[in-house]
Amino acid sequence: MEKDLQENIVGSYRGLRRLLGKRFKDNFVLSNRIIKYNNLEEALSDFTNYEKILLDRKDNNEYILKKVTATKYYIMSLLNYNIPYEEYMENTIGVTVKTTSQNIIDHIVKDVKTKLEQLKIIYTKKEIYEKFYSFSMNKEDLKEYLTKELKRQKSIVESYLELEFNDECIIEFVDEEVPYGYYLNIGEDKYILNVNINMDNSRFNKASLRYAIAHEIYGHAMQLSYWNKFIKEGIINEICGCEEDYGPEIIQLEGVGESIVYFIFKDEIDLEMEVELLLDKLHHLVQNNSYIMFNSGYPLEECVNYYCDNYILGDREFVKKRILLSKEDSFYRANLYSYGSSLITFINISEELNLNKGKEFFRQMYLQPMTYKEILKYYQKLKLETNI
Repeated sequence: MEKDLQENIVGSYRGLRRLLGKRFKDNFVLSNRIIKYNNLEEALSDFTNYEKILLDRKDNNEYILKKVTATKYYIMSLLNYNIPYEEYMENTIGVTVKTTSQNIIDHIVKDVKTKLEQLKIIYTKKEIYEKFYSFSMNKEDLKEYLTKELKRQKSIVESYLELEFNDECIIEFVDEEVPYGYYLNIGEDKYILNVNINMDNSRFNKASLRYAIAHEIYGHAMQLSYWNKFIKEGIINEICGCEEDYGPEIIQLEGVGESIVYFIFKDEIDLEMEVELLLDKLHHLVQNNSYIMFNSGYPLEECVNYYCDNYILGDREFVKKRILLSKEDSFYRANLYSYGSSLITFINISEELNLNKGKEFFRQMYLQPMTYKEILKYYQKLKLETNI
């Protein structure tokens, strides 16, 4: 790709984020160009033009084309274009929306109940919160536990992937009224795992804390670190550093984060972790079904009822807000569906590939950004090699 076109696209991403009042990760790209926009219409015009240019190229980079298309659709949505849900998903994160059958949902619920019984826990919201998410430590002990777990996982991950990860990663506590127990913050020179100690919103056990470190640090942080490294070395196009979690990158990022336990820590899945993973899977599949329902015209209250009836830990007010976001917020309309979709895709891949091919697949997810279709194509290639 010509340097001028590449820098213009990066400049447009930088300018769009500035227009929207959002931070641009300057350290993830090479060029400093910025294209200033007075309004979204100007940005839409540029991204539409970039899409046409890329479509006409014989050396077209599929990932960059889909990324530009995703941003075009995102801007169109911000401008209140009437875009059907299925079309929006296809052209942002790159997947076809699919409802999970009630039989599958019921089977997962049955599995959760059975495994909770083995832990002598009744399948009720009260019992799960009081007995399953009952891990309690003071801040000092919790910090020590998380730091040790961070170090313990490092050697396992590096050995499995045959990749080193030496970026600075720190753990910080926050006390926030947000529905997340933990999340990753990307600083200028380090990655920060924020652990929310607001006890109205955060409930932990050892399995969920192990999962948090694996997902956020050795999933997201390590993956982004390698993409950044290869951008600096000229191996990956710097446009890939303009990360937007409404685009094709979110499927790969969340695919790795959501499934890392199934690939790298499979031998460590004990009964407590099994329940944690099943609840996570159930949550994502149920909420995706509710998003599809709401975007298909079902009344909001019916969608909330479906969600809370099938996911016992759902809070009605939180669920209601989430479902509304899936239709009314341009970013979350694309982003929210990605978690369940990527999780199921990557779980299926982990089950279909043998150990060596599974390692080869998962390692490549850290080395090269791919669209959803490219991920499936790469998986099919490895599967074919397995059967030869």
